[in-house]
Amino acid sequence: MQVLKDDLIGPLLRHLDSGHPGYVAIRLGEVFGGPNRCTEERGGYVHMLSMHLGEAITEPQRRRWVSLFMEVADEVELPGDPEFRRRSPAVSSGAPDRRCATRSRTPSR
Repeated sequence: MQVLKDDLIGPLLRHLDSGHPGYVAIRLGEVFGGPNRCTEERGGYVHMLSMHLGEAITEPQRRRWVSLFMEVADEVELPGDPEFRRRSPAVSSGAPDRRCATRSRTPSR
């Protein structure tokens, strides 16, 4: 997995349980208009946000996450039009989530 190998954000993710990529996939599926599994099975946006609060994610880490997300979107040939990019979860949803996490506590790592 590309994010785990990344020098900047990999250390943030290595402690997560092996189910985390599946949780992300469920969240992204719902954001892209798929089944409401994230809401029904995982508590939706509120739960996801609560899991990121206090993580002390830095602005460079947040930007790298968005950058990697967009690289993967290109690799799997998701639409490249500006409207899609503006509305993608990384830009419209993930980025503000990360901003909340960056402000929530002083970095300890």
